[in-house]
Amino acid sequence: MRSNAKHLVIILSFICLSPEIECKKLKLLLIVHRHGDRSPCISYPTDPFNNEDQYWPDGYSHLTIKGKQRMYSLGKYLRKRYDHFLGTSPREAWVRSSARERCLESSAMLLAGLYPPTGRWVWNRQLGHIWQPVPIKTVEFEKDGMLNPDSNCPMAARVMALIDRSPAVQQLYRKYKPLMAFIEQKSGMKIGHYWDGRDLFDTLYVQRQNQYSLPDWVNQTVWKCLQQFNVKSFVFDSSNAAIRRLRAGKPNKLFEPIIGQTLHYTVGAIVFDETTGDVLLIQESKTGFRGLWSWPAGKPQPRESLTAAVRRKVCEESGYEIAVTALAVVESLCGQEFRFTFAGRVVGGQLKTWEDCHSMCAQWFTRPELYNYAHNPYRRDRTLKLINTVWHSRRQALKAPPVAIRTHNRMLMRVVFTVSNEKNQYVLVSRRPHPHLPVCALRRKSCPSITLNMFIQRIFVGTDMGHHIPCGVLSVEHNAVSVPTHDGLCLTVLVKCLVPYDKAVPAGDGYVWQAMSLRLARQLKTYFTCKQKIMIEWWAKK
Repeated sequence: MRSNAKHLVIILSFICLSPEIECKKLKLLLIVHRHGDRSPCISYPTDPFNNEDQYWPDGYSHLTIKGKQRMYSLGKYLRKRYDHFLGTSPREAWVRSSARERCLESSAMLLAGLYPPTGRWVWNRQLGHIWQPVPIKTVEFEKDGMLNPDSNCPMAARVMALIDRSPAVQQLYRKYKPLMAFIEQKSGMKIGHYWDGRDLFDTLYVQRQNQYSLPDWVNQTVWKCLQQFNVKSFVFDSSNAAIRRLRAGKPNKLFEPIIGQTLHYTVGAIVFDETTGDVLLIQESKTGFRGLWSWPAGKPQPRESLTAAVRRKVCEESGYEIAVTALAVVESLCGQEFRFTFAGRVVGGQLKTWEDCHSMCAQWFTRPELYNYAHNPYRRDRTLKLINTVWHSRRQALKAPPVAIRTHNRMLMRVVFTVSNEKNQYVLVSRRPHPHLPVCALRRKSCPSITLNMFIQRIFVGTDMGHHIPCGVLSVEHNAVSVPTHDGLCLTVLVKCLVPYDKAVPAGDGYVWQAMSLRLARQLKTYFTCKQKIMIEWWAKK
């Protein structure tokens, strides 16, 4: 295999071919195509071509000779187009197909044209010179959330039921009602749903492609109207964000959170002098950050807790031993990059000098000195804002630990979603498999706020819930000490519903609003307005 052919992924769906292009370096070739020409999937009562043995000897829904030739020609075209990049080994290709027989056959025909055996891959004097077996991966059709848009998904079924009752669909039915009545009379087929009209048009289209004469009632006007109906009906399969998300396919594998590889944590501590309010900052002399001031910060090591990591970094950079008093701010770029800023106080050690530090210098700053930008350039843009946030949060963790010790092998977000009316305050509870707070997986390359709002929209299908931002973090659960491969965490965030209680109705029976006790309602109300809480913020890469 040639070294410049890195990855070839073939997925059976649609493909759009573009003209020849010049490309010096190819890292990934992703081919997505549909199956070849096939026979009709259904017949209808007055169909003149319903004799399967005579007109469709391969059976319904199977590849025709023309379809096999098309797939083989496509494979040969791809080999010619990418021959300078592809190797001769079929093992460089990862092929995924739907479990439908026509799709598996199409994949096999394409691969026959794309990877004809050469060199050591010739395995036989006759057939082995023109064909070789290439593995094709598939899953059970009903469970194929990647390539089957009708796979078993109760939530998607509920969304489609809402779409069927939507004004747009009802308007389509009213507009084409005379046409559907005419077609039912002529074809003998009941058109109860737009899918039925789509299936009938597909049958007529395939018959026309195979040079069969259509019935007299399928004149040019009827054909054109059926074609328009077919195009418009396909729009409803992806007409809102919920169904697009549910039917877009799922990833092959949830990413495993491993610090330094798929996951990146940064910890820092803003250390205060409890008597004077002075703040400990570090000035760096490294190239790129020379002369800039910030608080001690760094990355945890494997099998190191977040609080242990921040104590170690403060000691390395300043010489002080500290006690962590609070987790003040959680910042996230995406579901795999997090910054945790703690509050701390000195309990031992002594301040390092320039001779001790080599690359950085530690110094105490009074509150007025912090605002002297001319003499104190900061490494980060929002340094002063975060220092003030931590100042207000520095005592909150005296009642509870900053980070709960609990192991997670995934990145999770637990949502305390609250709403109120004139009588009571409520929290959203998931009923299955037993009552618990809703939990969703943090997406690897997505901002947690986007993940949160997609999660809320999935619960409240059909309701415009608005864009929610967490009011704060109630807890962070993390423990990589006892199980080194489990570097994941769980953020418990507090969210206040923007929609009135009577309109925030969960879809289905999987979630329910549970009335709070008066004590819990008062505690959460205090947390909403209190400055002493763990803030959660998002940052963007420059």
